Amino acid sequence: KIGLGTWKIGGDIVADPNNDDEKDINAIVYAINNGINHIDTSESYANGKSEEIVGKALQKVDRSKVFLATKVREWNLKYYDLISWCFQSLERMNVQYIDLYYIHKQNNKIPVKETCRALNYLLEQGVIKNIGLSNVGIKKIEEYNKFLNKKIYAVQNQYNLVCRESQYKKVIEYCND
Repeated sequence: KIGLGTWKIGGDIVADPNNDDEKDINAIVYAINNGINHIDTSESYANGKSEEIVGKALQKVDRSKVFLATKVREWNLKYYDLISWCFQSLERMNVQYIDLYYIHKQNNKIPVKETCRALNYLLEQGVIKNIGLSNVGIKKIEEYNKFLNKKIYAVQNQYNLVCRESQYKKVIEYCND
């Protein structure tokens, strides 16, 4: 029920050359060894360095006990781009598969059908196990599900005491159903 997000691990938008990578690796390992089994990262966190640090931490634990999620950015959603960026994430993390691969944000200039073709390919290859969406409403979830061979597994929208849009627009209710 509780996962470890890795935004700001390794830097911000760009990698921090002065980052204490060992400290971050040890923190991730500590979290996993103390019951956290869901790690969330993104290709864009510290320009990929967050994924590299997560990968180094995973080498020190039993990978099969970790549910690993990462995200692909909206400018990488064309068919060949998405496949290439997924394999780059796998390489940075030094893993054989990703448990949950999110579309970080939508890109209305790239057809969802094209993005789904790439996601279906990655599912067939076994390099991703599930697909998630971030920052979406019900219509977008339905559009993806129309083209995917496996339904959307998770939706990661901003939701807190201040931002309740997912509640008001009934995205939470839809996902629960």
